[in-house]
Amino acid sequence: YFTTKQQTANALNTLAKGIKNAEKYNQIDLLQMLKFRVYNIYLMQKDYVKAKDVLLNLVNDKVLIQEPLNKKITYQQLASVNEILENYTEALDWQKKVNALSDSIQNANLIEKINELEVIHQTNEKQKKIEWLEFQNQQSDLLNKNKQLQISLLIGSIVLISIITLL
Repeated sequence: YFTTKQQTANALNTLAKGIKNAEKYNQIDLLQMLKFRVYNIYLMQKDYVKAKDVLLNLVNDKVLIQEPLNKKITYQQLASVNEILENYTEALDWQKKVNALSDSIQNANLIEKINELEVIHQTNEKQKKIEWLEFQNQQSDLLNKNKQLQISLLIGSIVLISIITLL
């Protein structure tokens, strides 16, 4: 609420209380998200040095960055903050890490998509095989019915010829 109302001092106070409670109750994930919100407040205040420190602490905690997408976002923010602070070498290093993560995320997504398509392909192949077997069963049923009909007609014909012969 305070962030959207641009009341950064109140937002920092509220976030500090939240961080204290998250630490007290050992809610690590919530703690990391609250710290990232603190980073956003410092960014709004244009206090880029404090913002960078918060991000570096998040990277050192290694909780938030366990998820590749969160890691990418954090690294991207570090690259941006370093660029604003005119630490171009450090910004470039962070951007290289972002690019490497982007590539690995894309590769993982590609592999996942390939696996999904492979499952779909295998399912389709199995479905085709099932349909083919059902078709063959129907054909064999029809052949059996035709043979039974032929046998019935043959027996009927023999009986009819026998009756005619007897008469």
